[in-house]
Amino acid sequence: MKKIAVMALVVVGLVIGVSTQSFASDWDKAGKALTIIEGVRVLTGGKVDVIGTITGINRPREETREYSYAREPNRQQYTNKRRERVRCERVWVPHYVWQERYVPRHAEYRPGYGEVIVEGHYERYQIEKGGHWEMREIRGPRDR
Repeated sequence: MKKIAVMALVVVGLVIGVSTQSFASDWDKAGKALTIIEGVRVLTGGKVDVIGTITGINRPREETREYSYAREPNRQQYTNKRRERVRCERVWVPHYVWQERYVPRHAEYRPGYGEVIVEGHYERYQIEKGGHWEMREIRGPRDR
């Protein structure tokens, strides 16, 4: 939804920009504004990225997050808290579909039988068709 709104604003800006007269001083002001925005991104090391946030460029496709949390252990066995490391990874999960194809009558060689005539039949096989990304937790060694 946010991208649609931004794209609509860009299109409206282009239409207005084409229909009105523009002077070199206008482009000079726009260039200065873009230079300031890019300078802020460079100075902050990419932490403040206005253009990248709007366009979605600064969001990597493969995300790996690592975090830790403390959980309460079984009180009968332990008296102190144990820490467990958990890592999340994005994993591609393929979707498989069944397809059929017709194999016409043909001859095959089989050991012990020689040439065997195989009548026409249908074969079913699976192919990958699309998929989706899932976040999976990978638990690491416990800190003691």
